[in-house]
Amino acid sequence: QLANYPDRALLLAIFEGISGEAFSELLNLQTRNLKEIDEKFYATLTNKDGEQRTIGISDKLFFYLHKADNAEIYYNKNGESESEKSSQSQFVDSPFIFKKLARGRKDGDIDAFYVRRKFQMFKELFGAKYLTAKEIENSGILHMVHEFHQQNGVVTEENWEQIAEQYDTSFIKYQGEDVRNILALKRKANEKIFEDKYGYSLNRSEEHTSELQSL
Repeated sequence: QLANYPDRALLLAIFEGISGEAFSELLNLQTRNLKEIDEKFYATLTNKDGEQRTIGISDKLFFYLHKADNAEIYYNKNGESESEKSSQSQFVDSPFIFKKLARGRKDGDIDAFYVRRKFQMFKELFGAKYLTAKEIENSGILHMVHEFHQQNGVVTEENWEQIAEQYDTSFIKYQGEDVRNILALKRKANEKIFEDKYGYSLNRSEEHTSELQSL
């Protein structure tokens, strides 16, 4: 439903775990941070404090991010503007994938308000009154949980740690060490929304698997 590649890229990037404080990982992203190695795709992300991490991304997101960076024209109102004069806008030149449009103030970098404006547009376009970036991120988390469950029949502790790394969850103290908080992820996956979306309860499914393995 999205006419512009930057909008597709932004939504899918958040779904796949690219965010950061004030969306800094997203807004700092450049195509030189994207790599393909042995037909797998990676993004090296930089947060507002200059800290970096590298995550795996889908081939579709890799494609969208490059298309977003190369986009020269933005179709206003998702391509549905009735005004011929204002139906399109040009992008301001920038090394970053997500760029300002050449209208209004052109100086300075885009910030978190850029993402919030995008979500206002998404709400109207999708008819989703309460859609937020956090909901998109949570949806991505549940999708990753489901993918691991489909592969293995269970979601292992190692899988939970991989999900925590992908979505950069907070750290907690465990036996004197800083570890990713996977308990918060498990709580999300055990909410009814997971069962409604994927048609099974994670708890019941894993209990059944454990019973079969013990026979």
